[in-house]
Amino acid sequence: MTSNNFKDKYNIIIAEDNTINLFFLKTLIKMNFPQIHIFEADSGDKVLDFFKLKIDLLILDLGLPVVHGFDIIKQMKAREDLKNIPIVIITATDYKKIEKQLKNYGIKTYMQKPAKKEIIIDAIKTYLPI
Repeated sequence: MTSNNFKDKYNIIIAEDNTINLFFLKTLIKMNFPQIHIFEADSGDKVLDFFKLKIDLLILDLGLPVVHGFDIIKQMKAREDLKNIPIVIITATDYKKIEKQLKNYGIKTYMQKPAKKEIIIDAIKTYLPI
């Protein structure tokens, strides 16, 4: 890490069970942020497995199989080592249905699918000093 708080490499998890959406997100991030290493999780239990690593950002679809997105958030917020990892929600779930839960967990970045690439890029820049 340099003195400007920039890192050579960032680790993010993309938690998305739709292969087309996952491909879009991976391609977008790789093209715009070569310094990001991507871990893919197509189910909630795989997201939990990646928490053994040092993660800088989680891009999360709430409607994951096995372990739901809100259960992942709840587990993260309960753990001292995970509670400050920023979370970007990209989901098909209507915001009005989940607004209260998102606010209760301190989630500030929510995008309705299909999310525009510029908004995704700006969200990543918000949380990672790239």
